[in-house]
Amino acid sequence: MCILSGGALQLVELSRMLQASGQTLGMPSTTAIIYDSVPGKPELSSALSAFLAPVRSTLVRILMSIPLTIVYYVLVAIAFITRRRSPFERMRSELNKGQVLPWTTEETPRLYIYSDTDKLVNHKHVAEHIANAKELGLNVRGEYFKGSPHVAHARADPDRYWDAIRKVWVEAIVS
Repeated sequence: MCILSGGALQLVELSRMLQASGQTLGMPSTTAIIYDSVPGKPELSSALSAFLAPVRSTLVRILMSIPLTIVYYVLVAIAFITRRRSPFERMRSELNKGQVLPWTTEETPRLYIYSDTDKLVNHKHVAEHIANAKELGLNVRGEYFKGSPHVAHARADPDRYWDAIRKVWVEAIVS
């Protein structure tokens, strides 16, 4: 299972739905989780990069930045006033649970793939999440790329990327 940012939010929602259903599911024989360019933290710069990535015109980018910035700060204010964590904060917490899915445990191998030049997900946020996961006793490792853009690590260095994927799957099969 490879998780990207939108996929990480979907994984957390799937986990919530499965737990709420109360159904017991059979344990898959092999399980590993691959977090590719995730999880970030909710930052204005990342949000603007995500929404404005396809926009080429500087003027349009500036004009679109204004309402996006307002919406961002309104959401931050609402979260502060209601004392509720943002979906991204909840996602970060949920991803560090041993049983993120009913069939996963603390021993389930987890691989984080991330980069220093990702404009959407700050590598420091991923490294912090890895450190938190290790403190919680989760079986995690990180593969830190230099110079590859968001979710483009396989294109930047395919041998290294797929070797890391193979290693986590071998670990999952053996354990």
